[in-house]
Parts: sequence; structure tokens; C-alpha cells
Amino acid sequence: METGPGGHEVWQAISIDSCRAQIVCSFDTEDPDYIGLRNWLYKEFVAQAASSNSFETDENERFLRWLVWQNIHSDLWTLLATKRPRLFTRMFLGSASKSIGISQRHCYECSRNLAPDDLFPIKIIPLRIDPISWQASSANLKADFKRQIIARLGDIASDFAKHDAFCVSLTFSLNAKSRDRDCDNMAKGLLDALAEAMQVNDNKFVHLDLMKLVFPDCEDHVAIRIGPSGLLRHTDILVPITRVSWAGAKRMDLEGRSKKSGR
Repeated sequence: METGPGGHEVWQAISIDSCRAQIVCSFDTEDPDYIGLRNWLYKEFVAQAASSNSFETDENERFLRWLVWQNIHSDLWTLLATKRPRLFTRMFLGSASKSIGISQRHCYECSRNLAPDDLFPIKIIPLRIDPISWQASSANLKADFKRQIIARLGDIASDFAKHDAFCVSLTFSLNAKSRDRDCDNMAKGLLDALAEAMQVNDNKFVHLDLMKLVFPDCEDHVAIRIGPSGLLRHTDILVPITRVSWAGAKRMDLEGRSKKSGR
């Protein structure tokens, strides 16, 4: 095991091929060996943790972080596929559970390149407020909207103080009888308020995921999911150079911008 920047632990990906076949095969039956899998995973965790320098005092918390990392970076998810959120395979009991489930969707791309200690925090914040169309709203309505959002978010800045890039998901749930609104217009005010509450420039939101759900009987609301992003770290690139042929396509020049920028 190696130690990453800042002394963070860098785990080694496990392989379910090293797990007993009897345990693995049980997950194709109606009686999965949960205890056997848990014991095997804990044994693998202890083996890696023994050679790692960590200031984490809560072993359960550390084990949980390790499991989250393994579920992203190893083939562990192939055993836990029924537990892993996949929009095209899930069936919801009602519109509320669908809205909640989708708002909690995990972003695997932003989790790449993050050390185990950097995967958190992840905050999912439901907001019982009408998502307004920023373009069509008055200045007073915009000001009131931002004020209430910032008050609801509270001291969120301290939670993310150590991070410098963020993944933001916005899930809008609208009543079918409400006036329809564009995702980007609804997002504008929320992102401005979120950036102000977090005390960051909104250019730190390197991944933005918008989703609009429409139900026949729901109350208009929105849920924000905010977490750290490793998109800009590029440790997953073997050779850090960019070579694109564009198949001979010419660059589209916007009023001389290409020449001014030296491109």
C-alpha cells in the first residue's frame, strides 16, 4: 500500500476471485452468504489497514470508507449489483421514493482519483421550495429565493473547506399541473445561492448534473446533492499530453477569438 498526497491512504483494489467460490456462488441464489462475504471483506480490510498509517480512530468508520472505495474501484460491485443504484434496473414503490432515490445518485466519475478520506462529505439537501425560472423572475423574487436557500443551507462552507472542486446534482420534482420550466433556468439561482453559501466561486462546480421529474400529484421541490470531485486531478491518465486530430475539421473562429487566444 502506498501513501498519497497529504498522508492519505491509497488502498489496493481487491478481487472477488480471491473470495471462496462458495460465497460468490451463493449470490446467484435466494440465500446469499452475507456473513461469509462480510467476514472475508473485513479480513481483506484488516490486512491492508495493518500496513497503513492512519489517524482514523473509529475502526468502523474506516472500514466503511474502505468499502465505499472498493465498491467504486474494484469488482466488488459485481456481487452487490442489486444494491448499487442503476437507474435502468430500479423499480420504485412510488413517486416519492423515485424522487428521493434519484436525488441520491452516486457520481462515479467524480469519485475517481479521490483518496478514501477525500470521498466525503457528501450532502443531500431537500428543499421544500418552488424552483423558480431565473430568467422570468423579478429582482425581488430572485433576492428572496436566494436568501431562503442560503438560510436553509446554513454553515455548509465549513463542511467543504478542504476541497477545491465539486460535483453538484440538482433534482427538480414538479407537479404536472405546474407551469413547466427549463432545467437550466431553474438551476441558475440555486447554483448562485449554493456558491455563496459555500463561499466559493461557482467555477469550482466542475460537474453539474440536472434532472427534472414530473409527477401528477407531487409538491414542487428540489434536492441538491453536493460532494467533492476528483475530475481535475488526472491521476488516471498514463501520459499527460493531449493529441486530437479533429479529422481535419477547422476551428470555428468566434470574431477572432482563436487568434487572440493564440490558438
